[in-house]
Amino acid sequence: MRGYYQVSGLAGYVLWTWLLMIPVFGTIMWLEVTTFNTISAVSYLIFFGLVALIFGRQRVELTDDSIRFKPAFGIHSDRIPLEKLQYVQFTKRTVLFVYDGESYAYWLSPSIHAALQSKLAKIANTQKEDYDTRAIND
Repeated sequence: MRGYYQVSGLAGYVLWTWLLMIPVFGTIMWLEVTTFNTISAVSYLIFFGLVALIFGRQRVELTDDSIRFKPAFGIHSDRIPLEKLQYVQFTKRTVLFVYDGESYAYWLSPSIHAALQSKLAKIANTQKEDYDTRAIND
């Protein structure tokens, strides 16, 4: 299953704040010379290009045993096994978890959010059943 994600929390706010500085710069340059100029046009085009790139490339892929986050910039994706996720918390549209000692917070599309929640619930039930049967057999 495939969908989209955005970085959540403080890192997401910082990213979008810096991106919004590009059209603000274009607007300031437009107001300084009181006519729309090429600097303003180029800054708006850069902004819309970067936004389209971010929304188009930040994809998440959910498989039976892992979740893969493909970044907006770069070629290396993060593959995270679902069994190794710790301290998973779901909010309305966000998932927070710890993997390999690092905290992650992602805003997910609704279909991926629901599918991830159900897969993690199945994994938790399977692990609980394995633990229960081991306790009975020992």
